Amino acid sequence: MSKTEKCPPYLRDVAMGAAIRMKRRVAGLSERELAEACDLTVKQVAALERGRSHLPASSLPAFARALGCDEQDLIAVHEEFTGPPKPLRRSPV
Repeated sequence: MSKTEKCPPYLRDVAMGAAIRMKRRVAGLSERELAEACDLTVKQVAALERGRSHLPASSLPAFARALGCDEQDLIAVHEEFTGPPKPLRRSPV
């Protein structure tokens, strides 16, 4: 891959972005309103919604509050796109 090619976004980031976008639209918020509520720029919110940026777990509470839901609601919508998390494989002892 050359330096000018962009890596495709990770599936989980795309799924979380879609969950945020869906909840934002249901809440009747613009990207600008969500950005202000989460202390981010509109560009950052747009990148998150498009899966081009990763949402840190520490930011989940702020997004949930701004969207009028709880963190588990966002995780549930995210899992609709990606499925439940896979159990960790334990290495043989």
